[in-house]
Amino acid sequence: MAARLVSDPSAAQRVSLPTSGSTAFTRGALVYITYASDRVDPATSSAGSTVNLVGVAAQTIASTATFLEVILINQGQIWEMDCTAATASNQLLNRQVLTDSLTVNNTSSDTATTLGIALQLANVGATADNKALFKFLVVGQVTA
Repeated sequence: MAARLVSDPSAAQRVSLPTSGSTAFTRGALVYITYASDRVDPATSSAGSTVNLVGVAAQTIASTATFLEVILINQGQIWEMDCTAATASNQLLNRQVLTDSLTVNNTSSDTATTLGIALQLANVGATADNKALFKFLVVGQVTA
């Protein structure tokens, strides 16, 4: 299913952002800014953090496309995401990392680094449905 906005989708802001022109995107994929290349890329378990997460792909595009319509993430939004594992109450209020741009790697351990981008708020359906509600944690660029 990927990311699905459940809190007031009508208020979501969309922008068209540049891509590499060599990467395909799936609708609902989390995307981050690659500042050195002035483009967006699909988030992964090790790329995409609270510093550079920007939004969710609003469309599926081929690897030849050079622009992607993105729903910008803001702090007031709640998103439903697929999870790698069955959901459990001991995962709630933990900062979770991604498995890939479409899936959260939900565990009972809090991730206290900038890769912990998804705050798990509630589980959706049965535990075996592997779905939960999240608030994405986005902070601005920070420098020492």
